[in-house]
Amino acid sequence: MTGKELKQAMKSLLETQASTGAKLALTIEAVNRLAETVERDRHENRVQLDAQREQLEEYRHETREAINNLIIANEVTRDLAERVARLAMSTSQRVSALESARD
Repeated sequence: MTGKELKQAMKSLLETQASTGAKLALTIEAVNRLAETVERDRHENRVQLDAQREQLEEYRHETREAINNLIIANEVTRDLAERVARLAMSTSQRVSALESARD
């Protein structure tokens, strides 16, 4: 290999090395930006997930409260029905007694 060829080969090698270094720097920059984006997205997802969990907990609490109120309403209705039935029987007995006394 002549001196000129050697110089040309070294020049080509240095240019390739410089190009590779520049491409590597761009690749590292892109990877760092992607890592930042992923971390930001993870954070946003965590915030959204926490908000959704909080909302679901509120819904669960409201649903539990509504169910408890329905249970109470059911018990009150059952008690009221029993009282009405007793009152109807008492009234029926009184009417029967009055009818018997009249006859």
